[in-house]
Amino acid sequence: MEQGFPGFLRDLVTALGGAVFLAFVLRWTLSVRRWSGDSSLFRALELLTEPFLIPLRRRMPRLGGIDLTAPVAAALAGTVTLLLRILLTRGHP
Repeated sequence: MEQGFPGFLRDLVTALGGAVFLAFVLRWTLSVRRWSGDSSLFRALELLTEPFLIPLRRRMPRLGGIDLTAPVAAALAGTVTLLLRILLTRGHP
């Protein structure tokens, strides 16, 4: 782990990006497995992820009745995290 503010910021972005990525993957996995009924975990994930998924659903069609917005959102979260890490490490080893 790198010392100083740039290293801290990079680590923070990595941790938050990983948590967001995991939330979208878990949300999609639980919804595909039809485990959404009475699960408090699914309800918590739904509250956290739904504000990000609604705009994606407006732009993405369902393919064969399958909602692919959560994996797309996970890919976007991973990409943004990677880009932010690259920007934060420029000029710092």
